[in-house]
Amino acid sequence: MKKKIVISIIVVLILVIGIVSFILFNNSITTTITLDINPSIEINLTRNKKIKNVVALNDAAKKVLDKELKGESLEEALKWIMNRSIDLNYIDGETAVVLVMIDGNYNQDALRRLIANPLGERKRGLDMIVIDKISKEDKELSKKNNISLAKAHYINELVKERNIKVEDYINKSIREIKETMSTGNTCPEGYNLEGDFCIKEIDRVEAIKGEICPRGYREYKGKCYEESNIIDSDNYSCREGKLEGTICIIERIENAIVSKYTCSSGTLKRKSEVGIRSTGEDDYVCADTSNGKPPTLRCLTNPGHIMMNGKCYNGPAPTIGGGCPNGDSLVNGGCYSLDNYDQYVCPNGNIYHKSQNSVPEYCPETIKTIKPIVSEYKCEGNAELNGTKCITKESYDAERERTCKEGFTLVEEQMCINENNIKEYIEGYKCDKENTRLEDNICVILDIKEANKVE
Repeated sequence: MKKKIVISIIVVLILVIGIVSFILFNNSITTTITLDINPSIEINLTRNKKIKNVVALNDAAKKVLDKELKGESLEEALKWIMNRSIDLNYIDGETAVVLVMIDGNYNQDALRRLIANPLGERKRGLDMIVIDKISKEDKELSKKNNISLAKAHYINELVKERNIKVEDYINKSIREIKETMSTGNTCPEGYNLEGDFCIKEIDRVEAIKGEICPRGYREYKGKCYEESNIIDSDNYSCREGKLEGTICIIERIENAIVSKYTCSSGTLKRKSEVGIRSTGEDDYVCADTSNGKPPTLRCLTNPGHIMMNGKCYNGPAPTIGGGCPNGDSLVNGGCYSLDNYDQYVCPNGNIYHKSQNSVPEYCPETIKTIKPIVSEYKCEGNAELNGTKCITKESYDAERERTCKEGFTLVEEQMCINENNIKEYIEGYKCDKENTRLEDNICVILDIKEANKVE
């Protein structure tokens, strides 16, 4: 009898151990999927693809995971996570950018469909980025900053592409990191990157109740048109200048400055040196003075002006003690001083005055002049010399061309509307101030500035 009882106990124990082992085997974690949007969420799956647990890796994820997902299917869990991310504005564009890492055995395409389905129901697209390699540096960054391995890897990839600081992107969304990686746009601490602008919440006020356009529609010229997000294409354009890659080049061309002349005959002289009036341009001539004649001295015809030894004197003044003061010359018992108003005359009648320091060495009409040969040019500043022209190049970042998806029209460079789909106004809440965003009947007032560029 005792033997039968012992055997029964052993059988029961074996069954219990088998059942427990089976349960533990099927309930063990076999696959871990990490999702990063800005919420960073770790989903652990059992062998039978049920949710073992879901871990919030940052504060944003804690807000999303306000429902117990243990035991749910991955499809239901992803549906909740995507919808909550939209409701909480972690996904606020037309396309959700989701960073994914799969540790275990789960098909990427199947996962993509599970994420895309709830997004599609909310009229959002999916840009899924898959991380499949993790380095030692990624693990160190993840541990140091308490972020997912996938996000650590993505930030390290950004650092390789752009001259940025790692710590500036720890709390950024995956969409912002991707935007910075592709465009070079970045924002200071406290701002979120949206296209070419940095946006920060500065206040919240209650919205005003009144007539508004239905969700998905935008007011334009007094009507509600179906709206779609603007698409920044891969094409770039320039307001001015020539497009080279993603840079606009403006060339400014000016005449170069002559820095050196040479003469085939004669001597290089300024026009003023040979009595030719100059306007400042082409100020040089090649002058042959071999037959040049100097101007002729002519004394004033006023009484008391005489010429002695080729010079004009003015006088006479009385002598003092039989001599002349101040170096004056004694002539015929009178003192004469040099005349500072001498006149010089050329054959063509032109008169020059010594007092004005304008007497040329030769009369211009007696000199043979020819135009000099320009042998060298130069440019000022950072202009480059090209023949006889100076070329200055200026550059600025080209602008992405903005377009709309098919059926929509870009108006005022700010919105895409479907002019064939109009709806009536409805009662709702709206904001009456600029730079605001409506969230749950609250107007979020924003500080908006242009994004910075990094190399």
